[in-house]
Amino acid sequence: MRDGDVAPRMRIRSSRDLTGSVEKIVEKGVIVQADDLSKIKDSDREAIAELAQRAGVNLKDCYQCGKCSAGCPMGGVMDLLPRQVIRDLQLGFLEDVLNAKTPWICAGCNVCSCRCPQEIDVATLMQEVRRTSKATGHQPYPEADKFDDIFIGNVRKFGTSHEVGLAMKFNMSSGHLFQDVGNSTKMLKHGMLKKGRNIEHIDEVQKLMDRALKESEEK
Repeated sequence: MRDGDVAPRMRIRSSRDLTGSVEKIVEKGVIVQADDLSKIKDSDREAIAELAQRAGVNLKDCYQCGKCSAGCPMGGVMDLLPRQVIRDLQLGFLEDVLNAKTPWICAGCNVCSCRCPQEIDVATLMQEVRRTSKATGHQPYPEADKFDDIFIGNVRKFGTSHEVGLAMKFNMSSGHLFQDVGNSTKMLKHGMLKKGRNIEHIDEVQKLMDRALKESEEK
């Protein structure tokens, strides 16, 4: 292993107390982390059961085949693969999941749900983890949340997404003021910098969105 390389990690879940709650062993450049499952809080297990119920998912259905992770287009930049998120939830490691960036990176493309041989709705589970992460104050990737809020706000106000306004508001709120300057020529060429046009019957769109948000909050 070269200097500066990050050591690969292998995680072992154990029901035995291995010289404390966690024992880390470094062997041949691999960090082995063993966690004591007997120390999982009952409150975390209950919270996970409620989360899974809201998502309409039975976590026991997953047998870790890995098809969801193999097909995920965002897997290369996730800190936990989709199957690892489910495995951590199965074992009770709620904090690990709520602190993960994976649910916030998830594109919601539903490839994982379509590939699952057990028909587990992994995409909806990711959405529920994300919602729970935000509600409990974890929110490890706040920029994704900002983008969602701005996008939904624009659609509710105008009935459609104004890409210029969306980019400007997001860049200003996230502090990335000039990140799209280099793309302005291409955006102008493709007609993406034109002023947006409001659709008719915006009030109907607003009612639809308000109903969807209310139903989501009541879950």
